[in-house]
Amino acid sequence: MFKHVSKEEVVIPATMGHLRDVREFIEHVGKKHKYADKVINSFKLVVDEACTNIIRHGYMDIKDGKITVRAIIRRMSLTMVIIDQGKSFDPRQVKNPDLGKYVEIGKKGGLGIFMMRKLMDDIQYNLTNRGNELRLTKMRDVELKRHRVLTWFDSLSLRRKSFIITSVSIVLLTIATYFVLESQIYSNIKEEVFTEATAITKNYADINWEPLNNENDILLFENAKSVKENHGEMIRFSMVTTSDYEVMAVFPLNLNLVSKNFDLQHSEPIEEVNNVSVYQTSILDTSVYYFIAPIELKNIAEEPIGYAVLWIEESYIGNKASSAKTDLAILLLVGCVGATIG
Repeated sequence: MFKHVSKEEVVIPATMGHLRDVREFIEHVGKKHKYADKVINSFKLVVDEACTNIIRHGYMDIKDGKITVRAIIRRMSLTMVIIDQGKSFDPRQVKNPDLGKYVEIGKKGGLGIFMMRKLMDDIQYNLTNRGNELRLTKMRDVELKRHRVLTWFDSLSLRRKSFIITSVSIVLLTIATYFVLESQIYSNIKEEVFTEATAITKNYADINWEPLNNENDILLFENAKSVKENHGEMIRFSMVTTSDYEVMAVFPLNLNLVSKNFDLQHSEPIEEVNNVSVYQTSILDTSVYYFIAPIELKNIAEEPIGYAVLWIEESYIGNKASSAKTDLAILLLVGCVGATIG
């Protein structure tokens, strides 16, 4: 429980000339334990003021007085305990001064207690068998913010606390739901696209047997155009090849593909469904899927006379997945707001 707490202390004669030792002690502790300069300087001012008051008032009629300054170092706070055996004085009982009146009458001094309250996060005074103990605590910046949030939360009514807890729970549940569903979106979209593309490719192969068998290039191009235009966003190119993978028709027209061999002889399909083979390759850093179906008459010819090919880029799947994620986020956001307000 106390493994993150350490203590250091210095004992000085209760004289003004030894206050420098106290300031150096605070500087040493602060730098050693990596407290911010703001924290170190605050303690220098406040402890110096407290020790000055002890020397001037607590030990006013007492000789050879001593002051002990003990540093208690915690992970998120620093406490300075000032111990003396002079006259008792509880600074917490002093009211804050009227600053306007001080300015009006030109009064100097008398602001030490006010400064302590402004610079410290907690002040405790106890009369113990060791003497007067003044405990001054300042949080690290992160812990101070946390402390203020907790203080603010504690000040709320039960109804408002319940509302905040419920709202935060709904938001966290919404976020968790989004990430669970979001992780499945891409694979689901990809499966949908593959299913649709497989059906289109198979149908595309069926309608091209006759024009390919009759070497009707015009009809082959018309069929390629029709398939592409009916599924414009999905399909990058629609093609018909011979049994040797020579491209006979392509749409949109691409002279780099026409009459060229479409070589997939050394590739292995990543998927085969309903006599449609799916290949994946990369062209100019673009991931591409080829959906290929044989053009054949079943039970009549043993070998296909050609192939129907659809060229689909992975970016199409990615864009659909991104759109679906956005829709999901909007849906969950609307549901979250509705549940919170309701």
